Amino acid sequence: MPQIGLVTEGTYDLRTYVSFIRRLNVGPLDIVERACGGRVGGRFAGILTAFKYQHSTLDRAVIVSDAHGKNPEALLAELASQAAHLNLPFPVEYVIVVQEMEAILLCDPPAIVEACTAISGVTVGLPNVTHSPESMAYPKEKLDQILNERKVGYTKDVAEAIAMRATVENESGASYWSPSFRRFRNAVTL
Repeated sequence: MPQIGLVTEGTYDLRTYVSFIRRLNVGPLDIVERACGGRVGGRFAGILTAFKYQHSTLDRAVIVSDAHGKNPEALLAELASQAAHLNLPFPVEYVIVVQEMEAILLCDPPAIVEACTAISGVTVGLPNVTHSPESMAYPKEKLDQILNERKVGYTKDVAEAIAMRATVENESGASYWSPSFRRFRNAVTL
């Protein structure tokens, strides 16, 4: 069975990205998941070292980090340099999400509405996306505002519920509006 190692900042990211990975891959897949409990930089190398000894047969490891306003290319180079000396038996893919994971969720208003309706029963539509949510400074705050207007608090379960309903198969939703999601999709599809 194919096996991916996934390292993210926190548990919200982990639950969301695991949901996407399961939907993007056909057939059974084992995901070894770890959250850094904060920023990925400086923490993920220790997790990769543990993977090296405990899960050396990984098909690949995928490190997902939010940019948080940093230059994505510079952050990517910084992360790659932190793990360059590890001599891993599997390839490592780095995905930098501009600005943060919630920008990907905001790309699919129908998924947000469906999740809110399922959770709270409140059905209030959202306008279509007209520009990439990656251009927002604080997408997490925007998603939280949208959810609050629909009587839904932002939790890991809600993030996962949106990801489970998001369009991932064609060039709409996150696949269209989020270059970060396209990089993630390429990194995690086996």
